[in-house]
Amino acid sequence: MLTRAYTYQREELARDIGRLRRRLSRDGYDDAHLVDRIAHRVECLDSLFQPTAGELVRAGFEIDDALRIVDDETARLRSLLGVKAT
Repeated sequence: MLTRAYTYQREELARDIGRLRRRLSRDGYDDAHLVDRIAHRVECLDSLFQPTAGELVRAGFEIDDALRIVDDETARLRSLLGVKAT
């Protein structure tokens, strides 16, 4: 499982990216390509470190709980990053 320090730093970085995204949007800056690239990199790095549902099941979680945990963590990170739900 991930350390609290990693989780804290990940969430702070995601919050900062979300703030930057909102500021650029508010200021009329149309080309937020760099912010999108950074947000994507954070999501990619997170996917390398976060346990998968399969790993959680092997660790003793029920399948439904494992899927919920993974979905909730993904949704939380995307919300912090300011990524709109599709």
